[in-house]
Amino acid sequence: MEQKGCRPNVVSYNTIIDGLCEATLIGEALKLFAEMTRSDLDPNVVTYTCLIQGLCDIGRWKQATRLLDGMLSKGILPNLHTFSVLVNTHSREGMVMEAKSVVQMMIQSGIEPDTITYSSLMDCYCFRGEMDEAKKVFDLMVRKGCMVNVHSCSILINGYCKSRKVDQAHNIFKEMTCWELVPNTVTFNTLINGFYKAGRIEEAEKLLSDMQRGGQLPDVRTYAVTLDGMCNNQQLSAALELLREMEGKKLELNRVCSRYVL
Repeated sequence: MEQKGCRPNVVSYNTIIDGLCEATLIGEALKLFAEMTRSDLDPNVVTYTCLIQGLCDIGRWKQATRLLDGMLSKGILPNLHTFSVLVNTHSREGMVMEAKSVVQMMIQSGIEPDTITYSSLMDCYCFRGEMDEAKKVFDLMVRKGCMVNVHSCSILINGYCKSRKVDQAHNIFKEMTCWELVPNTVTFNTLINGFYKAGRIEEAEKLLSDMQRGGQLPDVRTYAVTLDGMCNNQQLSAALELLREMEGKKLELNRVCSRYVL
């Protein structure tokens, strides 16, 4: 472009920076960012968000936070995407106070958190085993009219199951019907696993049957969870029968499944 006398603009730089960040070439992206500023082109919210996303994706969240500070010092306000990236990053790191701080900053900036933002925060609480706080975030989503989806429900179900609160997980599962949400394979697998770990074999088996009747096909993870549950509940003959069923269906017998019956 430069050789042909066409000066690259902000959109041109943003496009390349975004591509470099997606390819995890953050060093090259930051060099281009520096070149951009030297060219008297002002980076905008898209520029900063691409870089913040790229840095967060490779775990350099402290540098991403510094970039956010630099962005604010220039009077450039983050958008919903920028904030969501930061909430998600802090949540993945289990840094719930920092994630909450970002959400508060969003609201103060007049930007309403969306389903993705709230789900990330809820996931953080679930990861820490703070299920009461996770449920508060979930209820807040519902009150604010955020679209509760299968993913957000599955996060809460998984958190409850890991905390051995399978009844609460089952309640959320049943409420999905009221919201006209169809549980996916991940949702079923999580709850089936929760029932087995709680020693509630009949409920786990019923849920597996309901899953198949509803048109959801079990995947390898479903069978692995079921084999694990059967073996841990002394149902070895049933586990062997299920293994033969998998062979009949020509499903992949990977090490995750086969180790339960060796």
